[in-house]
Amino acid sequence: MRTSQDQGFALPLALIGALAVLLSASSALAMALGSRQQLQLELQQIQAVDELASAAQQWAQRLQGPWSCLREYPASSWSSAGCGASPPPTSAVLKDWQPSAAGGGEFWLQRQDGGLQRRFLWGPSGLKERK
Repeated sequence: MRTSQDQGFALPLALIGALAVLLSASSALAMALGSRQQLQLELQQIQAVDELASAAQQWAQRLQGPWSCLREYPASSWSSAGCGASPPPTSAVLKDWQPSAAGGGEFWLQRQDGGLQRRFLWGPSGLKERK
């Protein structure tokens, strides 16, 4: 036989269960959005490094071709090197160029937005990022 105290426990129990499911779903959604944002930031970082590597390759090509006379001078003395105009800018700012005795040198490049910077070594084995 049921008493009046036994009635009405199903609705609060269902509400508690629904609330638990809602909280776990919102927690899973927050984790998924955080992971997506992290992946987006990593992708932007990879693209920025790739952009700098492409700019370093452009500088290396220019110093092999039309501006080969600048290759033996540091970037700080290009204006007085007597080779004509300095090379036009690339997608990154050339912060410095230091030639080496082996005919290559080291590029220091920075993104146009003033953010990421990288150094690249250029030598007989090609162009590689300096760690």
